[in-house]
Amino acid sequence: MFQIARSSLFVERMKKKILYIQHAGGLGGSCMSLLYTMQGLDPTRFEPVVALARPSAELVAFYNKAGIKTILCSGMVLWDHSTVAPKPFYSPMAWIELWQLWRNWSRTQRSTLELIDNVKPDIVHLNSMPLSPCADILNRKGIPFVWHVREPPPDQGLRTRLIRQIMLQTQRMIFISEYDRKAWVGDQVGDIIKNFVDFQTFHPEVDGDPVRKSLGLRSDNKVVLFLGGIAAANGIMVLLKALELIRQRLPMLICLMPGSQIGPPASWKGLLARSVLPLVGSGTLTQKIPRIIQEYGIESMIRLMPFSTNIPELLAASDILVCPATQPHFARPVVEAAAMGKPSVGSDLGGVNELIEHGRTGILVAPGSPEALAEAVMTLLANREKTKLMGRNAFHKAQVEFNKEPQMAKIMQTYDLILNLRVQSSQ
Repeated sequence: MFQIARSSLFVERMKKKILYIQHAGGLGGSCMSLLYTMQGLDPTRFEPVVALARPSAELVAFYNKAGIKTILCSGMVLWDHSTVAPKPFYSPMAWIELWQLWRNWSRTQRSTLELIDNVKPDIVHLNSMPLSPCADILNRKGIPFVWHVREPPPDQGLRTRLIRQIMLQTQRMIFISEYDRKAWVGDQVGDIIKNFVDFQTFHPEVDGDPVRKSLGLRSDNKVVLFLGGIAAANGIMVLLKALELIRQRLPMLICLMPGSQIGPPASWKGLLARSVLPLVGSGTLTQKIPRIIQEYGIESMIRLMPFSTNIPELLAASDILVCPATQPHFARPVVEAAAMGKPSVGSDLGGVNELIEHGRTGILVAPGSPEALAEAVMTLLANREKTKLMGRNAFHKAQVEFNKEPQMAKIMQTYDLILNLRVQSSQ
């Protein structure tokens, strides 16, 4: 008994604690990717802890349900300089946000150091580019960390140049696509470790019939899945216009949109915009979408749904996935669709075109073109055999490029390298 307890205690002490800092404040692709990474760790060697830079009840529940120790941070103001929130310098909000960032840069860094002092991790893992203030202070303090960047820069302006300088000083950089690395730092630093899928969860044998029945779908319905939520950069406006073009030729088409039912914003800026913009004939995107759906006459074609974690079942219930992004980014839904044996129609943009092989695993279309998107969707749905062949090709591509085991092995090898360098520097 004593020997077993002692051995168990020894093993626990040998585990290396990895502190993951999550930048997002709501459910979405980044939190799913981070959870998959933490769940893919060797549990005999690594202990994950996630810190929420923007705590929310839904995120706390999400990670707690998965059994991940979760810490709520305070005092962090991040640099939202990604594809989902670029603001040009002529926008007043850009200057307000930059001023807030500058004013709170040191405060964010103090919060980062306090967090590390509290958790005492062996390695810090930053999960996204907006954590630039954290990366800056970790560089300057010589604290071991890896910076996992999951988005490209939206421009090559001053903000990008400043962040690039922090990246070039960082010991270990990970990018999720070749496009992202080239856009940020060329070939100067960084490894490519792609977002992956677990083929025990995502596989073509998943049954989609329960989802179709729960949504009241008929056997003759063609089903398209859109996993972009209501982010404009993910192309929801392009998709709605394309559906209007499709309506006359494929009236039985149904488009599933999980993540499109969003409640009222919690921030004062969101509440103010929701109240004021309609008074001047505009509105937030969440307010505009129902009006546009009604204007286009496509209410019967769309299923607006809340955020969902049963993505495999939704994919199994669908014929194809659409990814009409208007800005470059790594589109995780395309990878998940491929693992389910489903082809995708996506924009011919950086990141997306690394995931879709045009004419083989899906179709690439001109970004921002509802006409091109509509034509590609109808082409695939009209040819069942071609759709199946592309789905099989997509599945084989996913097995080779996006399998969990080799990608997680690369991440853990990165941790080992950092730990070995830390040991060597202390000797």
